[in-house]
Amino acid sequence: MSSVWTKFRSIAAVSALAALVLTPAPANAELAVPKTAWPVCDDFRVDFCIESVSIQPLGSKTALELKWYDSGTAPEVVAEEPVSIPGEELVTGPEVITPGETATFSFTLPAAAPKQALSVTVNGVGVLSGDTKGAAGATALNFSVATAATDQGPGAIAVFVDADGDGKFGAPERIALKSYQVGSPSEVGTGIDPVAPGKALAGRWTHPKWDTYGLDAYGYDGLKIDLSAANAFTNHLFFTAYPVVADETNKTFLAARQSNLQMAANLNMDDRITIKVRTGEIITGVSIGIANSLKFEAVAGTAEVGGSLTISGTPVPVPQITNMKQCEGETSTATAVVNTMQGFVVVENDDMGFGVDGLSGRLSVASNGASCGISTPVWNDETETLQWQAGAPHFEPDGVTPNKGFYKAVIPANDALLLWGLADPKKAVTALTISVVNENGGPAVAVSKIAYLHGNIIIDVTGFNFSKPKIQIKKAGNFKGFVKAKTIKCVDPVTKKTVTFNDAYGCPKAPEKPVQNFVTDKFAGSASSVNATIKKNVSGYLKGFIEANKFVCTGVYKQGASAAEMTLAKKRADAVCNYAKSLDKTLSYFAEAKPSSSAGYVGKVMVTMKNES
Repeated sequence: MSSVWTKFRSIAAVSALAALVLTPAPANAELAVPKTAWPVCDDFRVDFCIESVSIQPLGSKTALELKWYDSGTAPEVVAEEPVSIPGEELVTGPEVITPGETATFSFTLPAAAPKQALSVTVNGVGVLSGDTKGAAGATALNFSVATAATDQGPGAIAVFVDADGDGKFGAPERIALKSYQVGSPSEVGTGIDPVAPGKALAGRWTHPKWDTYGLDAYGYDGLKIDLSAANAFTNHLFFTAYPVVADETNKTFLAARQSNLQMAANLNMDDRITIKVRTGEIITGVSIGIANSLKFEAVAGTAEVGGSLTISGTPVPVPQITNMKQCEGETSTATAVVNTMQGFVVVENDDMGFGVDGLSGRLSVASNGASCGISTPVWNDETETLQWQAGAPHFEPDGVTPNKGFYKAVIPANDALLLWGLADPKKAVTALTISVVNENGGPAVAVSKIAYLHGNIIIDVTGFNFSKPKIQIKKAGNFKGFVKAKTIKCVDPVTKKTVTFNDAYGCPKAPEKPVQNFVTDKFAGSASSVNATIKKNVSGYLKGFIEANKFVCTGVYKQGASAAEMTLAKKRADAVCNYAKSLDKTLSYFAEAKPSSSAGYVGKVMVTMKNES
């Protein structure tokens, strides 16, 4: 049985298109991880294999589950009309907005559409202005999206028509959607090199409707997931998602650039790629992602039942090199900028652990600075400072445009307690400071943010120039809310053994269950408002499960209840959810009413809290 205690130290990973540099160390003899590429799972390969791959274009309702096809084979193509984003052609305007500039868009209502009121919204990066509303009878709108100089990322314009005339604009009334990216052309993946066949591959993950759904927009026909141990001397894992092309006989090849057949073509930045792998007895720890909107979800395995790891994210533009000398100095130039998705996962039940006892192993890092080295946080025990590094050539291939970077770290709240003595993670904004130092030792221009959300401290640094900036986070000198270090006895929640920590700020915490259920006290008579007791219930639920991001309230009524009793149960559920929302607006809330054959639940509200990240 494994303990929850993990350790913390620095691991450096660089792009697979260059080289992966790790200090060789003997792997744990008790854990053997394959050093060659993991195969697709089947009846024979049941662990250390790739179980599934899915892809979901931004704006689509569900993910498309892909299937593996060996080279020379292909899915039976389903002949259908091409599917496009509904109403995309109704909004005209640029697909790329340069940071700091304002883009103009126009919308024209189709002749057959209802001549009712119109409304325009923007989701994502950018601020909307102009004709955001149109009265009944209007057939055209002109509006603008303004961006800040530091903005990077996607956005989407949605146009709605009040088809039923009720003065509201619901999802079914959306008639147009226009997506755009904010960033320089290379940063958002435009100006794609024509795709050409590169090295031969064993097959691809694809779908019969790959072309129908427009997944061929960047010129490739499927994906290849290359996952294995980072090198022959470690059990830690490294993966890359590659684009694949197929010829007329369905033989598969790396989708390479015509200008350089050794370099992969761009992946589409608007496609969320999700990979699920079977990991045997591996226990995962710190994760590094070269991706946007990164999510890692691990299920620990045992000797009897193997574990799994699900990795999800969207590709990011990463400056590439062909020689390590391109990483030196502030005049270095990248060979190319390629949209890719990669990741590095530290294996915790291995003797290459981390040096601060008790950390959760759920700390994750994301960046686009991989080609010249990206590191997990390095802990300096004397100064109590976490330091990261992300590296890439200073300039894009034109030798003029600086490569811009981002770096995001997610630190579980209890890890912040163990590292700095920060007992109240909600005060992280004032308790911690961020600095970005360039390669020459001077301060780098960057936008840095610290936030607390769902049990995690979020460190977000964007807009800095490469080559090798260092990001540091440490205690703010003027903050007085840190707890003092002392000798503490802690009980391991798994092994139940007592462990003594010297000069420590707190005890390690067992991982939270992803779903937790609670039941409030009973409402009195026909009351539908929350009293002091129920308020105390709700406050306790929120404090006890800070990792939750969803809060569901279910009012309970008896079987065969009258309409009035059902309505009362729903009002009580609404009251509980509304009170919880007044305490924490960062969760999503949903209220409902359901019957129960158990008299003990009638008149109460069941609360289900979930962590769906």
